[in-house]
Amino acid sequence: MLKDRSQGIAPPGQYENGVWLGPEEMETSVSFLLKNAGRMLAYGYGGWWFDMWGGWFSDPDLLDVIEKTNQFYTEFSPQNKNKMHSQVCVIVDEELSFWDASYGKLTNEILSNRYPLAKTGAPYDLFLRTDLDSISSTQYKVIWMMGMLNLENEELLKIEKWRQQGITVLWTNGYGTNIYNKNNEEVLIEKKIKWTDLELKDIWERAGVHLYIDTVDVLYIGNNWLSIHTIEGGKRTIKFPFFAQVVEPKNHKILEDSTNSFDINLEPKSTILLRINPY
Repeated sequence: MLKDRSQGIAPPGQYENGVWLGPEEMETSVSFLLKNAGRMLAYGYGGWWFDMWGGWFSDPDLLDVIEKTNQFYTEFSPQNKNKMHSQVCVIVDEELSFWDASYGKLTNEILSNRYPLAKTGAPYDLFLRTDLDSISSTQYKVIWMMGMLNLENEELLKIEKWRQQGITVLWTNGYGTNIYNKNNEEVLIEKKIKWTDLELKDIWERAGVHLYIDTVDVLYIGNNWLSIHTIEGGKRTIKFPFFAQVVEPKNHKILEDSTNSFDINLEPKSTILLRINPY
């Protein structure tokens, strides 16, 4: 408890029970830390962990994850990482909550799609609405305009351009989702704001997006890194759209030297982190 760490730091009656408690099992805590680090490495963004008042990460297993994954970032250099580009693009409106008349209910419902997005078996790139002109018109097979309540003329023109290029476009607003598929057909799904991983998988497959795994585990892949977080565990087959070298980074052990399909057995409630070097 906080008051046990420093006299007078906790107001009377507050923080006397545990707050922000982690998992009961150390193995699960290790798995979560590794999953977070895997996403940082694969998607190329910074992150941090901090100790609120002493002892949160005071365990050799947890400290080892933090130490090793920081070392991975500095030890491994990029290698043909462009072959691992995402084929799914998600655009969110950073001002969505300003226009949400439901005081956050709609915003929460729309942004909760980030959970199934991680379980589709394919990576995705995330853009803000103000980044519209920075989005590649050739890289993506699916573009999801998520939480843009109304579209401006420029955005409507972008949709038409993407449709002509054979890109499947989803537009989710406050009422439902419009899908413009690569056959130039428009489908309106009223009141469909929240999606499941299996529903998104189906859309991705129809659009020709490469799926690295066919299960609903959390997958992050990019920048020469692949991370899979699983609850159930079991055998997994990872399929690459290229031939690659697969490396266990902790021991620098080459698991496969040139393959486009890789089998691995996962423990329940575990996370794996692999180095992927495309040829």
